[in-house]
Amino acid sequence: MSEVDFKLNDCVDKVINVIGFYATERPVESFNEDTGESYMRYKHVLILFDDNHKSYVTGSNACYMSFNDIVCVKGEPTIDNPLRLKVIKVDAKEKGHSYLKLKLAKEDK
Repeated sequence: MSEVDFKLNDCVDKVINVIGFYATERPVESFNEDTGESYMRYKHVLILFDDNHKSYVTGSNACYMSFNDIVCVKGEPTIDNPLRLKVIKVDAKEKGHSYLKLKLAKEDK
């Protein structure tokens, strides 16, 4: 898992024919400087595998969440049931920031 072929951030606007994935979630303690309270957040790593045996990695929580939403509706990707996913960037409310996400790609005609 330490050697992947591509970073998803470098694949914006690319369509990936996903046949498998690996996802991890780990808790991380954070500290709110305004209130002095500590709280738990979750960090994610998502690795996608395509039909050409290439792998794509991201640590984007937004990308993980969008992938999870797609899988909840369409089911997990397999060789027999691949998911055509497009890597996109979505502008954040904060000017100059964006989020990496996935969306279902339109089928080729």
